Amino acid sequence: MSYFEIEAGRRAYGIVREEGLRAERIRVILGAAGGPKWLVLYHLDRWISSELLPGVRHPVHFFGSSIGAWRLAAMTCKEPSRAIDNLFESYMNQRYSSKPSPREVTQVARTILRSFMPEGTEEEVLGHPFIRLNIATVRMKIGASENRLPLLLSTFLMYTANRLSRSYLRFFMDRVYFSDPRDRPPLEGTTDHIPIRLVELTPGNLPDALMASASIPLVMEGVRSIPGAPPGTYRDGGLIDYHILPPLRLKDGELALFPHYSGTVTPGWFDKTLRHRSPDPRTLENIVLVRPSNTFFSMLPDRKIPDRQDFYTFSNNPLERKRRWKKAVELGRRMAEEFAEAVSSGKIRDMVRLYGLKEGSR
Repeated sequence: MSYFEIEAGRRAYGIVREEGLRAERIRVILGAAGGPKWLVLYHLDRWISSELLPGVRHPVHFFGSSIGAWRLAAMTCKEPSRAIDNLFESYMNQRYSSKPSPREVTQVARTILRSFMPEGTEEEVLGHPFIRLNIATVRMKIGASENRLPLLLSTFLMYTANRLSRSYLRFFMDRVYFSDPRDRPPLEGTTDHIPIRLVELTPGNLPDALMASASIPLVMEGVRSIPGAPPGTYRDGGLIDYHILPPLRLKDGELALFPHYSGTVTPGWFDKTLRHRSPDPRTLENIVLVRPSNTFFSMLPDRKIPDRQDFYTFSNNPLERKRRWKKAVELGRRMAEEFAEAVSSGKIRDMVRLYGLKEGSR
């Protein structure tokens, strides 16, 4: 019985089988969107930032969208465990009216952001000795309005176009990554025909970039006039990069670590109902994906990790929501402890599976 699974792409699988998971191999860490789902990774984030990464001397590129970008930004702070704890506490305790407006949700989100990244922290993040933060956003070509009817219509058009081809999203929005300028991120040409535009990440635009990356249409307000970025309205990076998996250009022996809450990798937000839509296999070759196991899920209330729907389901009973979330967090602690032991002991070599194989196969 194990609380976690570890899967790896073809190249990464051979490395982990031979030598385990070594920090000096890691060049990229990925952070998926998904709202409250991140809570199962809270303790794993703390271990990665406090135990796995310290001592690394080469640049490690963090790529995150939405809450994944927030997690990774917290991990980039000078005191990462404290920042992650502050994010966790404020996220757990967020409260809303019975029918919150996008403005109300945006205001609460800004409070959460400042709980782990108060003014002045931006210099810490962009001065980190080896972490290079990259924040995924989208710049809207349509869907810039905050008026509900036009926004509903544009969202429906994007959903419909995406069903025909993911590449059609480029006609509705630009894919924009706010990127630490000290080292160019290891990216190559996209396989989905949606180009990535890089904008320099600065202390002046870091908070806005993080807010934009989490700004779900119809739920939160978009972010306008981000300093240093092309004019326009910026929204949730998960619209294109939901379980963010950019086309990485890694050398032989370099790994991308993906702490994830799911056994599947869903390219974009509009792909959540398209089970046939999966990432290009070439983008998976260097990935090491760590996720909750079937045992983990079996011990959750209703076998379900936290998600955004919980705010509506338990709108009249926030204590029950928090009880369920705390159960998931506690299981996440066991997962992190077990994973840490497997890495330090070398057992991880026998536990890793090739990505896409069913549990129990090799």
